[in-house]
Amino acid sequence: MFEPTTPALAGKGFGARQRWKMLLSLGLGVAGAGYAAYRFYNAHQKKLVQVEEEEDIIKQQLQGQFEEVKEEQEEGKEEQEEQGEEEEEQQQQVLPPLPEADRDWKSYYYRNWDHVLPPPTLQLASSLPRIPRQPHKTKWSGVCSLHCYGETLTALLRLVYRQDGGFNVDHLALILSAAGQGFLRETGASIYDISLLIAQTGIPFEPSSIPAFLFPSDVVLEPQHRVYAHGLSITYGSAQTLPLTQEPWTEEAIAQGLCRDSTRDLFEKVMKFRESLCKVIDAGPIAVTLNPQRHYYDIRSDDEPYRLKANGEYIMIKLPNGNEIKAGHVVTVYGYACPGGDVRSLLLNYQENTVRAPARNQDEAAVPQDQVNPGRHLMDPDAFYGYYTPGGLKNIKFTLK
Repeated sequence: MFEPTTPALAGKGFGARQRWKMLLSLGLGVAGAGYAAYRFYNAHQKKLVQVEEEEDIIKQQLQGQFEEVKEEQEEGKEEQEEQGEEEEEQQQQVLPPLPEADRDWKSYYYRNWDHVLPPPTLQLASSLPRIPRQPHKTKWSGVCSLHCYGETLTALLRLVYRQDGGFNVDHLALILSAAGQGFLRETGASIYDISLLIAQTGIPFEPSSIPAFLFPSDVVLEPQHRVYAHGLSITYGSAQTLPLTQEPWTEEAIAQGLCRDSTRDLFEKVMKFRESLCKVIDAGPIAVTLNPQRHYYDIRSDDEPYRLKANGEYIMIKLPNGNEIKAGHVVTVYGYACPGGDVRSLLLNYQENTVRAPARNQDEAAVPQDQVNPGRHLMDPDAFYGYYTPGGLKNIKFTLK
C-alpha cells in the first residue's frame, strides 16, 4: 500500500531536484564557456599562422625585389665601369683628324736634328740656394726655360756655322745670372724675361767650345775667359691645337653635314699650324712650353707619345698668396715624324731635362735621381701651347770678359 507523502518529505524532493537543475545548468555554463574559449583560442592561432605565412610571403617578395635591384645595380655598375674604361681609352687617344674631300695635303715625313743637339742633361736647378728646412725647394723657378734655350741655341749655332760640335752654352753661368738679376721667380721664367736677360747681359758660352776662327788671330782663349754672345733675339709662336672633346672627324660625318662649319674651319687652322710648325723645325730645334698633366711622368715605352687627357689632372703649384696655378714646363723639340706622309699623323721628338722624366720601365724608374738620364721621348702636337726659338743668329757678336 502506498504510504502517504508527508509535506516534509515532499519539500526534500523538491529541493534535491532544484539543486540538480542548478548543478546541471552550472556545468553546462562552464562547458560552454570552455568551448567558447577553445574556439577563440583556435581562431587566434589560425590568425597567427595566417599572419606568419603572409609575412613569409612578403619577406620572400621583398627579398626577390631586393635581389633584382641588387642585380640591376651591379649590372649598371659594370656598364658604368665599361663605359668609363671606353671613355678613358678615348681620352688617351688623339682625335683622328681626317681631311675634307677637296683638301690637298703637303707631304711631310720626318726631320731629326739629334746630331747637332747636345745630349740630354738634367737642368741645374740644384745649383740655386735651397729654402731653409726645405732642401728640395728653391725660391727660383723656370730653370727649364733657360736650359732649353741653351740647348736650342747651341744646336742652331752648330747649323749656322756648319760645326758638328761646339757652341756649348754655359748653363750654370746663365742660371746664376738670371737668378741674380731677378729673371727667375717662384712662378717661373717667361719668354719675356729671357729676352730681357739676352738684351742686358748676353748669353754665356764655355770658352773652349767657341771655334777659334770667330776671334782675331792674336786672341788666345784662356780658361778664365768667359765668352758672351750679343745681338740675339727670340721668336715666339702660339700653338693651334685640337680640342680634347670635339665632333667626329669622319668623312661620313663631314659629308652628311654633321660637323659644323666652325669645326671644319678649326680643323683646317690646326692642320695649317702643324704644317707651319714642321717648317720651323726644318730649320732647327725649338723649345716648347706646356702644362703637364700628372701622367706626364708615368712610365711609357719609346714609341708611346705623351698626350693630354680630357679629364686629366694638371700638376699645380701653390703661390705664396695661397692661389694655385698650372705648373709650366719647357722641353726641347728636335724633330718630327709623320708616318702617314702628312701632318695628320704628326708626332714630335723631344728631349727631357728633369729628374722626373718618364721612365721606360720599372728598372729605369728605380735609378737614383743623380744618375737619371732624362732621355728623349715622343709628344703629340696638341700637348703644348707655345714655342720659341733663338733669332738673329747671323748677326751675332761674341765678346770676351
